[in-house]
Amino acid sequence: MMDMITILGGDARFFWPENMPFLIHLPYAWDSSLNTGIGISQVNTLWITSYLNLTASFSFLGLSWPMIQLLFWLLPALVISFLSSFFLYRKCITTNNLYAVLAGIIYTTNTYFLSIFFGGQVGVSFGYAFIPLVFLSFITLVKQKKIYVSVLTGFVLALQVLFDPRITALTVVSLLFFYFFSSNFLKKDLLYLAIIPFAIIFLLHAYWFLPLLLYKSTIIPQGFDSLSGVTFLSFALLENSLSLLHPNWPENIFGKVTFMKPEFLSIPLLAYSSLLFIKKSESKNQKVILFFALLGLISIFFAKGTNEPFGGSFLWLITTIPGFSMFRDSTKFYALIALSYSILIPYSVSSIAALWKKRFPKYGFAIIFLLFWLFSLRLFVTTPAMTRPIHHVPESYVQLKNFLVSQKQFSRTLWIPAWQRYGFFSDVHPAIGRGELFKEASASGMIRELKKAKTLALLQDLGVAYLVVPEDSEGELFLSDRKYDDKTYQKTISDIEKIPNITKVKTFGKIIVFAAPNPRDRFWSPSKTLKIQYTFLNPTEYKVTIQNAKKGDVLVFSESFAKHWIAKNEKFNIKSTQFENKVNSFILPTNGNYTVEVFYQPQMMVNFGLLISCITFTGIIFYLIRFKKS
Repeated sequence: MMDMITILGGDARFFWPENMPFLIHLPYAWDSSLNTGIGISQVNTLWITSYLNLTASFSFLGLSWPMIQLLFWLLPALVISFLSSFFLYRKCITTNNLYAVLAGIIYTTNTYFLSIFFGGQVGVSFGYAFIPLVFLSFITLVKQKKIYVSVLTGFVLALQVLFDPRITALTVVSLLFFYFFSSNFLKKDLLYLAIIPFAIIFLLHAYWFLPLLLYKSTIIPQGFDSLSGVTFLSFALLENSLSLLHPNWPENIFGKVTFMKPEFLSIPLLAYSSLLFIKKSESKNQKVILFFALLGLISIFFAKGTNEPFGGSFLWLITTIPGFSMFRDSTKFYALIALSYSILIPYSVSSIAALWKKRFPKYGFAIIFLLFWLFSLRLFVTTPAMTRPIHHVPESYVQLKNFLVSQKQFSRTLWIPAWQRYGFFSDVHPAIGRGELFKEASASGMIRELKKAKTLALLQDLGVAYLVVPEDSEGELFLSDRKYDDKTYQKTISDIEKIPNITKVKTFGKIIVFAAPNPRDRFWSPSKTLKIQYTFLNPTEYKVTIQNAKKGDVLVFSESFAKHWIAKNEKFNIKSTQFENKVNSFILPTNGNYTVEVFYQPQMMVNFGLLISCITFTGIIFYLIRFKKS
């Protein structure tokens, strides 16, 4: 059954058929279960979740998530990546299809792209795939400064933003570099090259730009500018970035840097030998080759992060340039190295072939290079992380899912030590286990916290009904020296069994479920006389009916505290205040029986921005279809 498998691992998500209805909706400013179990603002991630919401709607046609993932996430990223680099080479260098195919192969099968793609970083892969397409559109725009091409360029850039704004930022800076490198700056160009494209990007993404700006949120998570974190994430050495060799290749285990592969040193030699073949008579190719050579060198320097030489300069950029911390994972610059090499290497190969055309068959050198490229990637076919893209979901997770789905009352699950990729969650049963509650991420550290009375009180207030020790089917959770350790798993279970008031209630294979004492509902009150009924409308809106209220009573809303939650009706508007255990609460202003709407205010700007985005999208599609490029 297709709903019993998942494609890819790593960061790739898996959703059950019972998950899908919770994903099919318009963009919401509050995430109550997708990326957290206690609720969090979603304004700064709406760019990617909106595409998830859109593609999830195809489940109405009977498609399972693996099929949706394959048809709308994986295959498009591969196809766009190859075709966009293929046509970019044809645009920039030559219309010879063989060398354009080499460009597509280099861009789509290098170790960086294969690592992020098979590592489940599908959003990054999509953003990566769009880089050559954006370049192709922009180069056309530089040559043909017309409104049609400007609108098309803005639309393509907006699509790239949808998948990864960080990759888009790198792309835009590279385009700026390309423009000043290849053209003389003219003020009249600003309308076509900047104003129209950026206006389109803003209008198409108004549904998350507006709340982001008006509510002073940031797309960069807190702590991204930590210098120790930046240094830790600088996995690539100069020889890695120069050789377009991902530091985790081929095992693709986060943080596990492998030894340098000597054959990869041939790749930069071949790429930069292109400079030897530039002909003064070919002024077009001369500028293009020089640009991509410089782009590659600059990206090589940044991709190594804080490593030598001059590693301190990367830290200086993090602390000096606002927003640069979004590139604390310096391997993002590998995308531009790949773009550079996809132009330089085929050009070198074609130039060498032309030089030795009397001694080699017409395409002999191209075939030799292709064989070398395949040889450099030989570990791809012998590494489980790369050769096992399809994973079967253990039956134990099917049983756990059925158990949770059968319970209609709201409750949360706490996963120890972490939520497992096949673990069921929904807006009715959010799953905690992504580092939301405890500073310590280890199972032993979490258990030490669970032994404290205040921790059990917190779980009660959050409505945690079950503690789940997962089956570590993927070997990701109970580790010792990066390998699965069954002793750690067994010790976790025995330690939880010793905690007072925690009782084992279910066993599904190797999944152990414990019951937590007296979980509260999503809305509750310390007052014993206050009666509460509520209706879940969506993650940003609830209808709450209150009976026997007394002025000063507290209505507790057990989602993580955010000051923009309000409780309102026609008579009053109450702002959320933080309850003792870091959740929302509303102090009721009057006695009696009444109904209030609990609402997350940034959603108003999401709704308004969504209207702007829809009108803009419709207008652009109509314009692009109606008016042909002339």
